[in-house]
Amino acid sequence: MPSSFATGHLAAGLFDSEWINFLLVVLFVGGLWASVRIATVRRARHRLLRPAAIVEDDDEGRGPGLDANDSALRRWLFLAGFRDSSAPAMFVAAEALCALAALILVPVLLTSDVLARGADLADGLPGGLGAAISPLYAWAPVLIGVALLALPVVHVRSARRKRVDLVERDLPMTLELLASLAEAGQGLDSSIQRIIETQDDERPLHEELQRFRAESLSGQSRRQCYKNLAARLDVPAVSVFVSALTHAEEVGAGMAGTLRQQADELWSRRRENVMAQSQLLPTKLAVPLVVCFLPGILAVTVVPALTNLVGLMPR
Repeated sequence: MPSSFATGHLAAGLFDSEWINFLLVVLFVGGLWASVRIATVRRARHRLLRPAAIVEDDDEGRGPGLDANDSALRRWLFLAGFRDSSAPAMFVAAEALCALAALILVPVLLTSDVLARGADLADGLPGGLGAAISPLYAWAPVLIGVALLALPVVHVRSARRKRVDLVERDLPMTLELLASLAEAGQGLDSSIQRIIETQDDERPLHEELQRFRAESLSGQSRRQCYKNLAARLDVPAVSVFVSALTHAEEVGAGMAGTLRQQADELWSRRRENVMAQSQLLPTKLAVPLVVCFLPGILAVTVVPALTNLVGLMPR
């Protein structure tokens, strides 16, 4: 079994040498660096996408739960929905636990015969596929260690993506309702209160509207409440909406017309996104169709013909 021999030899060589310590240190340091780097890049990207009205006086626009001295990690977790004061410590603890699990699991995999057994099973695959994937067994411990270190980051990124999707999904309908209520003669505060009473409490946009309403009742300026709302969500569509409302109040424009314009623009942008996704659908379906249906079609149409042809050949 040359594949299993090579895999076992490589694993033993890695464990007996000093390379294993170097690899583990690289995994640990690389995971921590990647976490901080991702948080920093995401913060810089959102600051660039944010309109100028939100960027100025940013220290005042962070909203409750964030401070000017908060770290990038704290802000990253806050935007993902982890708003408890202990969230950064919990994230660092999760990274440390994953690093400890990697430090324990990687040597165990290198010294056990699990990799050799997997390589032996791969040798039985037809068409030389086992020889092609045998290097993966040798590097499987390293890949597993990297995956363990990335688990907390992936979880936070998934939570942030889900939160942004929910906000972008609810915002057009919310603006449509606000515009309709404003056109009916209701003020902005009473319109927001009506929407708060009728929407689901678990939605992120609904929670932030409740905070916005509480800030307005506490005596803060409307402009500051707008900035706090945009900073707590940090979603480009909300930032544009807040900038439009702030500008409308500064110049004395009608709130109903501004809300209607923003609602129409959001619905138009949403239709464009749906059209773009529908145009990408054939490209995305090409690979599943080829992988799943083409072998079956070939088996039904070509294999019987080949079988008959082989049967007709003289022996």
